Amino acid sequence: MQARLTNRLHRLFIVASVAAAAAACAREADHAAQPARLGTGVPAPPASSVPANEYSYAFATPDCAPWDGPAVVLYLLDSKSDAAPPVTRHVRVAIWKSATELPRHTFRWPASPQPGAAARCSSADSCEDVTEGQVAFGAVDPDRSLAGEVDLRFANGDRVRKAFKASWQPRRIGCG
Repeated sequence: MQARLTNRLHRLFIVASVAAAAAACAREADHAAQPARLGTGVPAPPASSVPANEYSYAFATPDCAPWDGPAVVLYLLDSKSDAAPPVTRHVRVAIWKSATELPRHTFRWPASPQPGAAARCSSADSCEDVTEGQVAFGAVDPDRSLAGEVDLRFANGDRVRKAFKASWQPRRIGCG
């Protein structure tokens, strides 16, 4: 009888521990999905630092990281385009993770190691790298869309802060 009670208490302790760990993970995932004020970790108010019509179209495509691992590239443009990379003005955010690793995660610059690369481009061949910033992903449906917010700063003091819902542009790539 004593052994049976001890065994039940042990199982109850394990179940409670797993539940507490799951709750902590859920809280951390919610926090990671919150866009933060740069350098503070404090959630930022939902606002845009660019006019509503700028960078109003977004699409994402699979890509390869510099070491040939999986990556996702997000493009923000002023109008619809299917070209990757776009030939017109755009913001490019490359995250060196697979699409399944993006939901509810925030990636920041500068960081060590770098999570990817971000730049603002006036054309396909003329780009300015981000000096500080982040991209916070919310929902990601690898077959349809991904949503989130970018908050990027550049050397000249310009800032691009914009919520996005990007459609997926399928593309065959061979990494590795």
